[in-house]
Amino acid sequence: MRNEEHEILIANQLSKRYVSNQHALKNVSFSIRKGECLGLVGESGSGKSTLVRCLLQVDRVDSGEVLFNSDPLHHLRGKSLQNARQKMQAVFQHPAAALNPRLKIIDSLMEPYDVIHGIGRSFQKSRRRRQRALELLEMVKLPIKVLDTYPHELSGGMNQRVNIARAINTNPSLLLLDEPTASLDVSVQASLLNLLKDLQEYHGLSYLFISHDLSAVSFMSDAIMVMKKGEILDSFQKRDLFASDRNEYTVELLDVFET
Repeated sequence: MRNEEHEILIANQLSKRYVSNQHALKNVSFSIRKGECLGLVGESGSGKSTLVRCLLQVDRVDSGEVLFNSDPLHHLRGKSLQNARQKMQAVFQHPAAALNPRLKIIDSLMEPYDVIHGIGRSFQKSRRRRQRALELLEMVKLPIKVLDTYPHELSGGMNQRVNIARAINTNPSLLLLDEPTASLDVSVQASLLNLLKDLQEYHGLSYLFISHDLSAVSFMSDAIMVMKKGEILDSFQKRDLFASDRNEYTVELLDVFET
């Protein structure tokens, strides 16, 4: 059951500059509650993917802080940071690129499991590992035969389901979904969005759902932020999407959304 009061992630005044000295992020602040999907919409180059890298601590912000389950991530190092990352997983835009082409799907799928539990050599451990892989495939509605295939043998939509299964293998509480359907056919996008909604409800997951597609963000999200040139220009509950006080840029996106 959703706890409306518990904020699982808090971003306070995040700023990031790159070599060009232009802001990739400028004073970005938001929070995500347990069980909530927060949507982030913006055009290419608006800073969406930079935000994901900073939340994951792949890139360090120049100023500001990220609190995850009340822990300040920017202070964590080593094992403590690794443990936090197990509970905050990401799914990215290009499904095949996220998978090692030389590994069978079972081995890509179970990488997080192997890191946490170690690679078991005994028959018993190997059998338990395969059983966990089968459970994950069932969660993302993929057939058993997928386990022994390679990424190039699967469609983009199937590879993305593998990536989602791998992401939930560590039993995370938060998924960062960075344009997860952008490279897929429209019909495949719809089925994947429905899968994500089902997984969120079943596992009580929180999402940061990022897209340039306002229709996808609107379908998935409880609340929505609009980003342009590294700044959050607008932030509102989904029910207020068409309210009269929306930012001019949000209105421009809405015009595209309605056409």
